[in-house]
Amino acid sequence: MVLLTEPGRISEHLDLLGDAATPCYLLRGQDRWALVDAAVAPVVPEVVKQFESYPDAYLRVKYLLITHSHFDHVGGLSALRRIFSGTEVVASSVAGEILSRPGPMNYIRAMNDALVKLGGVDSCGLDLSVEESIPVSRVVKDGDRIELGGGVDIEVYEVPGHSRCSLAYFLIPDHALFSGEAIGYYNGSGRVLAEGLSDFQAYLDSLLKMEKLGAEYICLPHNGVLTGEEAGDYLRIAYRSGIEFRDEVKEFFRQGRDDDEIIRYYIQRDYQGLIRLQPEPVFRGNLSAMLRAIRKELQSGVSG
Repeated sequence: MVLLTEPGRISEHLDLLGDAATPCYLLRGQDRWALVDAAVAPVVPEVVKQFESYPDAYLRVKYLLITHSHFDHVGGLSALRRIFSGTEVVASSVAGEILSRPGPMNYIRAMNDALVKLGGVDSCGLDLSVEESIPVSRVVKDGDRIELGGGVDIEVYEVPGHSRCSLAYFLIPDHALFSGEAIGYYNGSGRVLAEGLSDFQAYLDSLLKMEKLGAEYICLPHNGVLTGEEAGDYLRIAYRSGIEFRDEVKEFFRQGRDDDEIIRYYIQRDYQGLIRLQPEPVFRGNLSAMLRAIRKELQSGVSG
């Protein structure tokens, strides 16, 4: 297994920017470049500093690709839009709708303002504030393709389940996959925590869909890039882990355990290792969302 965590070159057309904990990914074609995800606002000054080593970057970056609308993937988007003026924000139609609503945007703004303050971030003269709404200028869907030039293309796949708005981007010819937590949360070698927050069956179906792509680089939403054998095995492990989690939760429901008891169990068992990058209240909230999703399946008779 190789887990790449240092910012810089990953493959011929792919670089990791920001930091491994909250990365942005730079995709470089002959004519145009794209950034995948916008991390959080406190990371933006470091991204700008890293761009000093890329000649003509401010002329080449044409797309800001969003995997989904959660605060830790769009928190830096407003700042990056100001820095790379004229770029297209690319996302799903659902993400576009979410990023136009006051409720979600107020939450995204509050979380990122808190992170800037908590980290004592030097803005380096940059405006790190989050806009009241973020316009999506290019809505994409399953089967769409974005051409970067010189045979470098990005394929788009709809992968709902983690969120209603989740997209995966697949970089050709590097065979690199970017999907946010639609692939779950990597918590160390052979360990993937389920992330089916909005629709658990759809989350599992999306894992199977992405597995067929044969990715050689799994560009994690947090913690770096997997290559080699573990990249090849990752989605299979994520799917198996998701099935096991759902079966276990269903058994807890049958035993009559309430949500608080189940959540305490998973916090004690799973809230350790790399996942501790995620604040415990967020981890707890994600567990609550998955319990609701699995209960809804049981009530509708969808899950096995």
